[in-house]
Amino acid sequence: PTTANVTSLTIDTTGSTVLGTVGAGGRLASINITGGTATLSGVATSGEQTYGGNVVLTTPGTSYSTLNSAITVEGTTQLTAGNLATFEVGSGNATFNGTVNGLSSLVVNSTGTTTFSGAVGGVLPLSSLTTDAGGTTVLGGNVTTTGPQSFGDQVNLTGSVTLVSGAG
Repeated sequence: PTTANVTSLTIDTTGSTVLGTVGAGGRLASINITGGTATLSGVATSGEQTYGGNVVLTTPGTSYSTLNSAITVEGTTQLTAGNLATFEVGSGNATFNGTVNGLSSLVVNSTGTTTFSGAVGGVLPLSSLTTDAGGTTVLGGNVTTTGPQSFGDQVNLTGSVTLVSGAG
């Protein structure tokens, strides 16, 4: 289903939540899914996006965007094969506290802080990983891609981190 014109959306669950495009007809104020696994096809909010569990990002070319607010994923982030997922948070922070995997490309645009606390591509390498200029990227785990890795901003390592790229 398509969800739009809702002030904010909170889903409190330990199970699975499957949502189509959220905020396509008008940005939500915020979204908060407290647990379980959320399968998403794109989300647009003016405020924060908080995912207390795992997320599965589907539908190629989808965007997860805020208007200068944070996006936080507490659990694992899984990109479906062949997908390009773009996170647009302006001056907000993008935080991935779990692992990030999938045979897909991930782009994170933030002039705030982009944090990958766990391994990126540890189980299934990403096709590519890109962060934009401005802000800071924090890496707390190894990063593995089959293609290029492009960090447009300052990168801080929080431990022993290995970057493995198949190209670029």
